[in-house]
Amino acid sequence: ALERNPVCLEATRRRSPMAVYEILRGFDGESIYDGARLAQPDEVWNFKTGDGLEKAICMWNIMREKYPEHPWSIEIRDQNACLSCGTHSYCFPTAKGYDGLLLVYPMEFDC
Repeated sequence: ALERNPVCLEATRRRSPMAVYEILRGFDGESIYDGARLAQPDEVWNFKTGDGLEKAICMWNIMREKYPEHPWSIEIRDQNACLSCGTHSYCFPTAKGYDGLLLVYPMEFDC
């Protein structure tokens, strides 16, 4: 999802993070898929709809392109998917049922 979705990247190339966040918040809140299956970022962008987790992943894809040196992550708590980097956080309501999930990419391990 973070490596092969050029449509949303091109559409937001000249937009600020807050502008991207506001656009995604304005999209409908329903996933195009039932159950736990997730839409890809370009599907969210093209259909202008998505569950909050899908929107957070879409925004992550965009922010990763704009700021590749920053460590972004998504945490799901209390039915909110929050994309975070440092003091910046962008949250979307989610009903996909992944409460407690933490997504980090790229994963770095201290072994």
